[in-house]
Amino acid sequence: MVGNFNEPFGPKWVEVVIVGKKLSAERASEIIRRTDGGFRMQLFPVSEYGQTVRDLVGFPKSPVGNTDRAKAHDSIARWQAKWGGISPQWLGNSQLLYNRGWCHADGTIAFAAELEDYPRANELLEDCKLLAAAFPDLDMTVAAWGEDKTILGFPLEDAPESPWPQTLLDNQIDPTFEFLISDGAAKVLPGENPALFKLRYGLDCPQAVEWALREARRCAKEAVSETAFGDRGYYPGLPDRIIHDWRRRAQSLGLVD
Repeated sequence: MVGNFNEPFGPKWVEVVIVGKKLSAERASEIIRRTDGGFRMQLFPVSEYGQTVRDLVGFPKSPVGNTDRAKAHDSIARWQAKWGGISPQWLGNSQLLYNRGWCHADGTIAFAAELEDYPRANELLEDCKLLAAAFPDLDMTVAAWGEDKTILGFPLEDAPESPWPQTLLDNQIDPTFEFLISDGAAKVLPGENPALFKLRYGLDCPQAVEWALREARRCAKEAVSETAFGDRGYYPGLPDRIIHDWRRRAQSLGLVD
């Protein structure tokens, strides 16, 4: 197996591609709700929109001037337990505030970008196990390129729009590791034999990279700017129907009246 499973991949920035079987919009709303980083900490910078949504679902507020981090952490932990939230270290979503993540509002499962701060393969596997246990119907593959590798030889964000020229598809390198989430379980496979995308989704690895980037870009462009819940700030995001769903869920869980 390429790479040291228990050590950082090498570079601070690791390229990750995620491809998965599409979900219903209702299931996507549930997954985003339970994995979004906007519900993890009180001091997270939020827009007017972000704060309004937090208030609608009863997320704990931090009193002005409060510096008791342990107390704040406990209040969020109690809220998260009722909310059903989980906190993957690397593979969460940030759709609420930043229009970023692998699960999109229409049920598309796609991601092609960098993770920063030296992720480790064993940590990615633990995230995959957490997601598999929480969402047994989730079927997706996570591929990671480490050891100073880049998929295309230049940053993914600089990749052209689809369709890609054959030379770009031909010159990609194999991932360092692949992780499969399916049937409520997760496992890791060596990246030098990247048949997993083909077996699961009918795409070879270069095609999967192109597909994931194309779909992630499409979902980002289709994110809505207009909302009834205040100024979003710089980022567009989730449709209001999802926020209404979350509000009803918070009420059913006794988090708000």
